[in-house]
Amino acid sequence: MRCFVLLCCVLIPCTSNVFAGADAALAQTFRIAANRGDASAQYAYGLCLFEGIGVPANQVVAARYFNMSARQGNAYAQYRYGCCLFEGIGVRLNLGLAARYFKKSARQGNADAQYRCGCCLQDGTGVSVDLALAAQYFKMSADQEHAYAQYSFGLCLLSGIGVSIDVSSAALYFRKSADKGYAEAQYNFGCCLQEGIGVSVDLALAARYFKMSADKGDALAQSNYACCLRDGTGVSVDLEAAALYFRNSADQGYA
Repeated sequence: MRCFVLLCCVLIPCTSNVFAGADAALAQTFRIAANRGDASAQYAYGLCLFEGIGVPANQVVAARYFNMSARQGNAYAQYRYGCCLFEGIGVRLNLGLAARYFKKSARQGNADAQYRCGCCLQDGTGVSVDLALAAQYFKMSADQEHAYAQYSFGLCLLSGIGVSIDVSSAALYFRKSADKGYAEAQYNFGCCLQEGIGVSVDLALAARYFKMSADKGDALAQSNYACCLRDGTGVSVDLEAAALYFRNSADQGYA
């Protein structure tokens, strides 16, 4: 078996026609306050426009309101405007400016922005590569219980990317992310348990984490869990189920 893979405030729209008028009234309230210069209302109205909550969706105007709010220092708006710039949604794509807005938001403690800063610094997206600083941002976000950041910081610790290798801490962060449902972390934590990397060997628990990840569609986990079922590693032998998981993995191109 192969081991390891290396790699805001949200308004919820009402689905009932009974509440559609309430959405529209709320959006109107946000719009009035936003146009008077209230930064929180500018962000909220931007979300309404972005998601089409109470108003027709308009991502160009949404980005404009995110920018208004971001310029007043709203951390959520700075992050959302950074995302618009990063993906070219409602504005022209500008990776360098996106990274700057992520940094503004991250400095105010926004966990999503801290994670995105880490990604930009690790990959050199819009900024120069700085692996040590990337790891710092991942840790900031991870310690706020951000699942993707926990996984990413776990990878840093496992491989010594921007930090000293610490396999025990890597396994801990993988588990934190895995227990929030992140499939790649579930797979990696299963590998830790199977190989005794940073934790004691526990084949039954390893198989459970492989299954969690496999059932979310992770091809490597499907292959590893199939091996567990074939060989009786941590689970009872089940050749029929093993064949199914091998096929699911193969259908994604993993042999």
